[in-house]
This record gives sequence, C-alpha cells and structure tokens, in this order.
Amino acid sequence: MVGSGVIFRFSADIRDLTAKIDIMSKKLDQLGVRSRSATAGLTQMSGAAISMNEGVLGTGVQRVSLATNDDAVASLGVIDDWDAVHASAASSDGPQVMGAGYSTGLPTDIGADADAARICTDRFGRILSGIMPQNFQATFTSADGQAAAPVKAKTADRKMYILSLTVSVDTAMNVQFQDDTGSTVLIEGMYFAANGGAHLTWPPEAPLIVNTNEDFDVVTSGAGNISVTITGYLAI
Repeated sequence: MVGSGVIFRFSADIRDLTAKIDIMSKKLDQLGVRSRSATAGLTQMSGAAISMNEGVLGTGVQRVSLATNDDAVASLGVIDDWDAVHASAASSDGPQVMGAGYSTGLPTDIGADADAARICTDRFGRILSGIMPQNFQATFTSADGQAAAPVKAKTADRKMYILSLTVSVDTAMNVQFQDDTGSTVLIEGMYFAANGGAHLTWPPEAPLIVNTNEDFDVVTSGAGNISVTITGYLAI
C-alpha cells in the first residue's frame, strides 16, 4: 500500500541518518572532540603550542600569563616604582607619591621652562615653597683690613640674607661692607673710635641681601685689628 511504502521509506531514512551520526561521532572522537559535551582538547593554534601556565588556582579559574612588554603590565611596573614608605626603602604598601627630602644641597633650577620638577621637602617631609634656607654664621679677623676681604665667600647660585652683624676694632677707623664683583656698598662707612664696635640686626622679613654669586666683603680705612661676625641664611 501507499501508506506502508511511505512508512518504510521514512524508517529507512531514520536508520541512514542514525548511521551517519554514529560515523561523524567516531570521527570527532578521533579528533579529540566529544560531540555530547561539546568540549575540545586543543594543543596547538596556528601551528604554535598553547601554554596555559599550568597550575590550579581554584575551581573554574584559568591561569593567564601576560607578556612583560604589554602596555598594561609596563604601566603597573611604573606605578609599583612609586610605592614608598617615609624614611624607608620602596615597599608595596600601595601607590604613594613621595617628595625628595633635603637638609642641604637643594637643586637650584629645573634647567628649562616646562621641564619636570621634583617635589622637594625638608628632612621632616614638609613641602618647601622655594628653596629651603641654609643657615650660616661666618667670622672674619684681621690685623689690617685696608684691602677688601670676604667675611663670607659666595655660594654658587645663592643669595646671602644677613640677619645680624657684629664688628669691633682696636684702632680708630671707619669700616665699610660691600660685595666683591661690582663693589656695591651694602653698609656705608661706620666710624669707630679705638676699641669701638657695633651690633646690627635685621628682621627676617627685611634682611640685608647680598646678590647671587657675590662675596660679603669688609674694607677699612687704615691698619688695625678688626673682628666681624655675621649670621644669616642662603637661598635663591
């Protein structure tokens, strides 16, 4: 009957399809692919071995290796260099921006406009505005001060800010204080009797200033013992 023929052909088609599926499943098994679970065990990709940096980190967690020249990895390395603990070597406590602490010898200039500049602090970590003053005391004595001589010699790229000056003589004379290069007079002639002297002070907000790269010199009108002591600080 026609109906029986249709059922026969349909049954034959099913058997043929089942046989083809079995053949395909066997071929997939030979290739290392399991058809039911749809998992693959690949050992190469594009002819190169695949390394997954084997090791168990946790259920379902795959270990991944990043190339050291990867931009993200390089950036992490730079951030790690910022890690620091005050008065200690670099650590991994977390990203911290640290300044450079100084007690003396601070840099005087960045070199050129728009160059990078270091954050400078004093030795207690306090950020400095400008260059930290470097305090000084200088003393000069002579038996004959007629030739100009430095009470304090210059410090490269620094001005002197004088806060006090004490001078004494054993012979009547006048005494003048000046710089050395242009002989700019800083304190006009002071007239002293024998065994005379003076003590001068300036407030911190208005010190006596000796220009950058200049000595602070003393010169007398005649021979005789003279002693000078000054205090102050160096800065830009």
